[in-house]
Amino acid sequence: MNDQQVDLALLWVLVFTTLGTLVHQRAALASPHTSWHGSIAYSLDHLLPIVRLSDRHYEEELRGLALSYFQLHRLIGFVLSTYLVAGITGLAN
Repeated sequence: MNDQQVDLALLWVLVFTTLGTLVHQRAALASPHTSWHGSIAYSLDHLLPIVRLSDRHYEEELRGLALSYFQLHRLIGFVLSTYLVAGITGLAN
């Protein structure tokens, strides 16, 4: 895996973190305590399994489409993390 592929994987991490932030903000509209930076952290925490920013993010219960989205979000995160770790460590060369 070359640097261009790592850059592409990082771009996808950014895209899915942004999308997850928007989904979390929409799902958390009922809570006045939800901030944008909290939603960004929530999204990143669930996207990359090698990152654990806050235990609180794993206690929050989402419902409906937000729950379904974040299940897919986690699955995509496992794939992206594999590419990132392989590319950064040089295992894919």
